[in-house]
Amino acid sequence: MSDRQFQPNHERRLLTTFRHVDELVSQAVSRLDTAATASPLSEFLPDGTPDQQKLAADCLDDLRDVMRRFLNSHQIPLPERRVSALWAAHSACLHAQLSVEELRAGSMRACGKLSSEAERELETLVAGLSKVLQQLSQSLAPAAQRED
Repeated sequence: MSDRQFQPNHERRLLTTFRHVDELVSQAVSRLDTAATASPLSEFLPDGTPDQQKLAADCLDDLRDVMRRFLNSHQIPLPERRVSALWAAHSACLHAQLSVEELRAGSMRACGKLSSEAERELETLVAGLSKVLQQLSQSLAPAAQRED
């Protein structure tokens, strides 16, 4: 008989909740980062002070430490990391490229009639965005897929 307090179902629930909390708080902390809010498309005002940013980052570290200590003290193994960060970033770029393709005039006509000038502007926009995304995607591609 095991002297562990938590059954595998409890352990999975703890790990899932910890991961969710970590993602939520990580996202909250990143929203305070002025580099993250530098995007002209960001909905967030960069109104956090440097002290608040540091405190938030320190609290995230503390939160992770509490969760890590709990898992260690109850001998709950952390799941093995299986997803490549490069692969995830590369995949995100590919998805972004697909979204950009939907800005072509042919797709945008579904939103209403476009002038020929507007169609040209969209094609120029798509070409510019696609070029940057292709460059980024290529730099993040697994070595076997790179066209160096």
